[in-house]
Amino acid sequence: DRLRGRITALQLMFTGCSATCPIQGALFGAVAPLINAQREMQLLSLSIDPLGDSPQAVRAWLARFGTHAHWHAAVPRVDDADRLLDFVRGRAAGADRHTAQVYLFDRQARLAYRTADMPPARFVAETMSQLSRLN
Repeated sequence: DRLRGRITALQLMFTGCSATCPIQGALFGAVAPLINAQREMQLLSLSIDPLGDSPQAVRAWLARFGTHAHWHAAVPRVDDADRLLDFVRGRAAGADRHTAQVYLFDRQARLAYRTADMPPARFVAETMSQLSRLN
């Protein structure tokens, strides 16, 4: 429901990560001002650690990278976390446990595009704009 009606860039993260996730936070921190004027666009950082992360922890994580009206963070229910990772094929081997890709969803909440790991901020913003013009 959170994705419907907006172009959404989603990243997977967890607050206990000290390797990839802070870089991903900085990435969305750089994307946020590029899409700031676009009301139909949003960024969503989604924890993959529903047992270790709380809503307060993800809000604090988000605050480290700047507060933006169009950037939200959430923790899925325990039962939904594995399904989400499987749906976006977001699992990775190694310590990080997830990819550093950005997943772009259209206004109908359909996965429309998956970036390479650690895409440039401008690429994410431009791809979101292109997706908004398509539907």
